[in-house]
Amino acid sequence: MEHFARNGQKPYAIVIGCSDSRVIPERIFHAAMGDLFTIRVAGNVIDDHQLGSIEYAAGHLGTKLILVLGHTQCGAVTAAIDHDPGGYIKFITDEIKRAIGDEKDDYKAAESCFSLRIPCKTVRPGFAEQSQRIFFCEGDGLCGGNGFTH
Repeated sequence: MEHFARNGQKPYAIVIGCSDSRVIPERIFHAAMGDLFTIRVAGNVIDDHQLGSIEYAAGHLGTKLILVLGHTQCGAVTAAIDHDPGGYIKFITDEIKRAIGDEKDDYKAAESCFSLRIPCKTVRPGFAEQSQRIFFCEGDGLCGGNGFTH
Protein backbone atom coordinates (compact mmCIF):
# COMPACT_ATOMS: atom_id res chain seq x y z
CA MET A 1 0.00 0.00 0.00
CA GLU A 2 2.91 2.29 0.62
CA HIS A 3 3.80 1.96 -3.09
CA PHE A 4 0.39 3.38 -4.09
CA ALA A 5 0.64 6.14 -1.51
CA ARG A 6 3.93 7.29 -3.06
CA ASN A 7 3.30 6.54 -6.74
CA GLY A 8 -0.46 6.92 -7.13
CA GLN A 9 -2.79 4.57 -8.91
CA LYS A 10 -2.66 3.47 -12.53
CA PRO A 11 -5.66 1.16 -13.08
CA TYR A 12 -5.90 -0.53 -16.48
CA ALA A 13 -9.72 -0.68 -16.37
CA ILE A 14 -12.73 1.12 -14.99
CA VAL A 15 -15.30 -1.45 -13.87
CA ILE A 16 -18.85 -0.33 -13.25
CA GLY A 17 -20.53 -3.05 -11.25
CA CYS A 18 -23.44 -3.77 -8.99
CA SER A 19 -23.19 -3.31 -5.23
CA ASP A 20 -24.16 -6.96 -4.77
CA SER A 21 -21.69 -8.50 -2.32
CA ARG A 22 -21.44 -11.65 -4.46
CA VAL A 23 -19.96 -9.73 -7.39
CA ILE A 24 -16.32 -8.88 -6.68
CA PRO A 25 -14.57 -7.53 -9.81
CA GLU A 26 -11.07 -7.98 -8.41
CA ARG A 27 -11.71 -11.69 -7.84
CA ILE A 28 -13.50 -12.22 -11.16
CA PHE A 29 -10.59 -10.71 -13.12
CA HIS A 30 -7.79 -11.88 -10.80
CA ALA A 31 -6.78 -8.26 -10.34
CA ALA A 32 -4.39 -6.94 -7.75
CA MET A 33 -4.70 -3.78 -5.71
CA GLY A 34 -4.49 -0.78 -8.01
CA ASP A 35 -5.43 -2.69 -11.19
CA LEU A 36 -9.10 -1.70 -11.33
CA PHE A 37 -10.93 1.55 -10.73
CA THR A 38 -14.16 0.05 -9.44
CA ILE A 39 -17.46 1.90 -9.22
CA ARG A 40 -20.24 -0.06 -7.53
CA VAL A 41 -23.88 0.94 -7.43
CA ALA A 42 -27.03 -1.17 -7.05
CA GLY A 43 -28.41 -2.14 -10.43
CA ASN A 44 -25.53 -0.43 -12.27
CA VAL A 45 -27.60 2.76 -12.37
CA ILE A 46 -25.29 5.61 -13.24
CA ASP A 47 -25.89 9.26 -12.38
CA ASP A 48 -23.68 12.34 -12.45
CA HIS A 49 -21.64 11.14 -9.44
CA GLN A 50 -20.60 7.92 -11.17
CA LEU A 51 -20.05 9.76 -14.46
CA GLY A 52 -17.71 12.11 -12.61
CA SER A 53 -15.79 9.14 -11.24
CA ILE A 54 -15.53 7.62 -14.71
CA GLU A 55 -14.39 10.92 -16.15
CA TYR A 56 -11.75 11.23 -13.41
CA ALA A 57 -10.33 7.75 -14.03
CA ALA A 58 -10.31 8.17 -17.81
CA GLY A 59 -9.13 11.75 -17.92
CA HIS A 60 -6.78 12.02 -14.94
CA LEU A 61 -5.56 8.47 -14.41
CA GLY A 62 -5.40 7.62 -18.12
CA THR A 63 -7.52 4.48 -17.82
CA LYS A 64 -8.53 3.40 -21.32
CA LEU A 65 -10.89 0.46 -20.77
CA ILE A 66 -14.41 0.84 -19.37
CA LEU A 67 -16.37 -2.30 -18.55
CA VAL A 68 -19.94 -2.54 -17.30
CA LEU A 69 -20.18 -5.74 -15.29
CA GLY A 70 -23.67 -7.14 -14.82
CA HIS A 71 -24.67 -10.29 -13.01
CA THR A 72 -27.53 -12.73 -12.88
CA GLN A 73 -30.18 -12.67 -10.16
CA CYS A 74 -29.72 -8.96 -9.50
CA GLY A 75 -32.02 -7.82 -6.70
CA ALA A 76 -32.40 -4.35 -8.19
CA VAL A 77 -33.49 -5.73 -11.57
CA THR A 78 -35.88 -8.17 -9.89
CA ALA A 79 -37.33 -5.33 -7.82
CA ALA A 80 -37.82 -3.24 -10.96
CA ILE A 81 -39.59 -6.10 -12.75
CA ASP A 82 -41.66 -7.61 -9.94
CA HIS A 83 -42.19 -4.89 -7.35
CA ASP A 84 -42.79 -1.19 -6.88
CA PRO A 85 -40.49 -0.29 -3.99
CA GLY A 86 -40.60 3.02 -2.18
CA GLY A 87 -37.98 5.19 -0.55
CA TYR A 88 -34.64 5.76 -2.20
CA ILE A 89 -34.75 2.32 -3.83
CA LYS A 90 -37.44 3.71 -6.13
CA PHE A 91 -34.85 6.01 -7.74
CA ILE A 92 -32.86 2.92 -8.73
CA THR A 93 -35.77 0.79 -9.91
CA ASP A 94 -37.34 3.67 -11.88
CA GLU A 95 -34.10 4.04 -13.87
CA ILE A 96 -33.94 0.30 -14.50
CA LYS A 97 -37.59 0.25 -15.62
CA ARG A 98 -36.89 3.10 -18.02
CA ALA A 99 -33.96 1.16 -19.47
CA ILE A 100 -35.64 -2.25 -19.83
CA GLY A 101 -39.13 -1.16 -20.86
CA ASP A 102 -41.65 -3.99 -20.68
CA GLU A 103 -39.10 -6.82 -20.43
CA LYS A 104 -40.02 -9.31 -17.68
CA ASP A 105 -37.11 -11.75 -17.95
CA ASP A 106 -34.29 -10.56 -15.69
CA TYR A 107 -31.52 -12.02 -17.87
CA LYS A 108 -32.89 -10.43 -21.05
CA ALA A 109 -33.43 -7.19 -19.14
CA ALA A 110 -29.75 -7.12 -18.16
CA GLU A 111 -28.70 -7.93 -21.72
CA SER A 112 -30.88 -5.14 -23.12
CA CYS A 113 -29.15 -2.61 -20.90
CA PHE A 114 -25.73 -3.54 -22.28
CA SER A 115 -26.70 -2.68 -25.83
CA LEU A 116 -28.70 0.34 -24.73
CA ARG A 117 -28.50 3.27 -27.07
CA ILE A 118 -29.69 6.52 -25.56
CA PRO A 119 -29.78 10.12 -26.75
CA CYS A 120 -26.50 11.81 -25.80
CA LYS A 121 -28.46 14.65 -24.23
CA THR A 122 -29.82 12.12 -21.71
CA VAL A 123 -26.27 11.64 -20.41
CA ARG A 124 -25.51 15.36 -20.47
CA PRO A 125 -25.27 17.71 -23.44
CA GLY A 126 -21.71 17.66 -24.75
CA PHE A 127 -20.50 15.04 -22.27
CA ALA A 128 -20.07 12.26 -24.82
CA GLU A 129 -18.22 14.51 -27.21
CA GLN A 130 -15.88 15.77 -24.47
CA SER A 131 -15.23 12.33 -22.96
CA GLN A 132 -14.80 10.12 -25.98
CA ARG A 133 -13.03 7.45 -23.92
CA ILE A 134 -16.23 7.01 -21.95
CA PHE A 135 -18.98 6.95 -24.56
CA PHE A 136 -18.90 6.89 -28.29
CA CYS A 137 -21.33 9.17 -30.02
CA GLU A 138 -22.54 8.21 -33.46
CA GLY A 139 -23.86 10.44 -36.22
CA ASP A 140 -27.45 9.63 -35.31
CA GLY A 141 -27.02 11.43 -31.98
CA LEU A 142 -27.07 8.23 -29.94
CA CYS A 143 -24.52 6.99 -27.45
CA GLY A 144 -23.69 3.33 -27.14
CA GLY A 145 -21.65 0.90 -25.15
CA ASN A 146 -21.12 -2.76 -24.38
CA GLY A 147 -21.09 -4.77 -21.21
CA PHE A 148 -20.34 -8.15 -19.71
CA THR A 149 -22.50 -10.40 -17.52
CA HIS A 150 -21.04 -12.58 -14.78
